[in-house]
Amino acid sequence: MAFDDIQVSVPSTWDIAFGCPTGMGNVYLGSRPTMYCQNEPVGTDVVVLSNARTSSSPYGEPAVLNHFAIQWLDPDHTIMQVPSLNASVSATGPLAAEVLHTVTYSPRAVALASGTSPTVPSGWHRVSFGGLSAAVPRSWAIEQRKDWPLGCSPIDTTLNEPGVLLSAGAEEVAPSCPALASSFQGVTTPIDGLVIDPGPDGPIPSGASFGPCKRIHELRVCPTTSDPSSVLVLSVHLPSGTRPIAVEIGLTGSGLSARTIIDSLRAE
Repeated sequence: MAFDDIQVSVPSTWDIAFGCPTGMGNVYLGSRPTMYCQNEPVGTDVVVLSNARTSSSPYGEPAVLNHFAIQWLDPDHTIMQVPSLNASVSATGPLAAEVLHTVTYSPRAVALASGTSPTVPSGWHRVSFGGLSAAVPRSWAIEQRKDWPLGCSPIDTTLNEPGVLLSAGAEEVAPSCPALASSFQGVTTPIDGLVIDPGPDGPIPSGASFGPCKRIHELRVCPTTSDPSSVLVLSVHLPSGTRPIAVEIGLTGSGLSARTIIDSLRAE
């Protein structure tokens, strides 16, 4: 499970939680809600991933875990801070220690890392839309539509299966969504895919904030900070100075696939 630049491994049966813990494994992204929870199951595992360093006082001496310099924030070693990832993670329950010892770079951190560009695999090809092209696996299905399909998931994701969506973003189309539960299953493995949307409606929310921009060939590529988990959303500025193109990439595996797609972006 990843959040911003940090990632830990948890069982695939655990839930992303938004209210009180349910089931035996719960992951909170950002923070755990401050609420009183009655009848919390005994032995519940709870993990909280945060993309901010806490103001809590360090406990004991700095340590090294998986090549990261860390600082424990409690005597039971259930809360740690990872300064190089600008993140903290806490875990309680029977599997707490195992989860904490899996800390590593998130796919997002790998995708946006600097350094040598990955080689595009020979089995990939290029897709073009709205003045932008990118390399993707040839096996990915390609869908083209005029509107922007809003999803029902509380975790932002557009694609339901690996593929490419080329959306003109002329208008938003909202499906009929069921009531949201206090947890959400099935998102521990993000979906592989690419979305290109040059229109007024798309994956970049109104008033979005952006992280440091990258120069990729003749493009200026700026990641949003509002989608730190399963997808990476980018505002891609063309040299022509026209409206930026919204790009969404699934953050699967180590993040190397997403990085390959990002570094393959070209103006058409």
